[in-house]
Amino acid sequence: MLSTAIAQTAAIVMIFALAVDVVRRRGLGGGRSPLMLPLVILLLVRLFAVLASTNVSTSLPALWKEIPFYLVVIAVVRLWDPVREDRLVLFLRVAFGAAAIVAVIGSFRYVLGFDHRASSITSSYYTFGMYLTAVFALALPFGNNRTIFPIRWIWVGGVIVILAGILLSMNRIHWVVAGCLILGVGVWRERGLLAVAVVTGGVLLVLVPSLMDRFDQLLAMRENLSDRDVIWRGAVAMGSDHPFTGWGVRTFHEVFPYMNEIGDKRVGSWHNDLLQLYMESGILAVGAYVWLLTAAVAAGVRTWRRSSGSEVLRTFSLGGVMALLSFAVAGLTGVFISDPVAGVFLRVLLGMVGALSAFDEAPAHEGHVISS
Repeated sequence: MLSTAIAQTAAIVMIFALAVDVVRRRGLGGGRSPLMLPLVILLLVRLFAVLASTNVSTSLPALWKEIPFYLVVIAVVRLWDPVREDRLVLFLRVAFGAAAIVAVIGSFRYVLGFDHRASSITSSYYTFGMYLTAVFALALPFGNNRTIFPIRWIWVGGVIVILAGILLSMNRIHWVVAGCLILGVGVWRERGLLAVAVVTGGVLLVLVPSLMDRFDQLLAMRENLSDRDVIWRGAVAMGSDHPFTGWGVRTFHEVFPYMNEIGDKRVGSWHNDLLQLYMESGILAVGAYVWLLTAAVAAGVRTWRRSSGSEVLRTFSLGGVMALLSFAVAGLTGVFISDPVAGVFLRVLLGMVGALSAFDEAPAHEGHVISS
């Protein structure tokens, strides 16, 4: 897929830049970041799960499709300077603009009948929905920031367009995450946006019958688990067999005991990030991943609570934390840690938010806000 190729190419460029920087500085560095230890543990555990897999030939593609991309976090932590606000502004504008454009394209394709759920031209509706949800979370705190959005209506319009794309993707977990985000930020300081979002959602529910049907499924979640009850039953049945090493990366089809009960035979994962890590790599992988997320979120919260420094950086730290938590919540019903597209964006966010820890330890930086 084109989106996979683009994401992996971007990741390879970052890894190459990391390699060049390591050679130039004669060392890996990055030791000041609290992300390094859990990241290295997770990488090594996942690598071991490939080599010690119950089906090595099935797990082997992870050596080039997943394992190297953990280095993206190291690359971002090492190469991104939080003080260089111009680069942060560029990243935020590009991510927001790309999400708005993708949302418009996906929504129009759905309305015109090309797709039964809004998605991008090059990726699935689930990856589409996750990217939009993460950017939605990242952008929400910036409504009053004139450095990123000189005209407030650009932000309002983009946020509503992205929200419409999330709704039309029909991903229920992304609805829940986006709903919690807009409700929280709306009540806190964006009541006008909250009202517009409620009206937009209501209009779409009335105009799009399948959206209402999907909403009814959300309300009756127990009766519409999309085979997740079968997956969890299988996990319980075999979860105690390899608690420390797992069954091997990408082995769902080979080891799942109730495949004949799965309605969609194309299902190839455990539909939960933590369960996926446990079943494939054991309990140590779960612990390392939770540690990694917690360290990044803690770094972001510390920077946001600083009373001094760049307002853009502080607001980004809040948006970044919200985006990471969006990935964590959405990961309860899907798998993003090994996703070739959403997983790269997750790693970039982990690196950028995690890099704030070094900034937090340094003296406060003043006067770095860039005028547009």
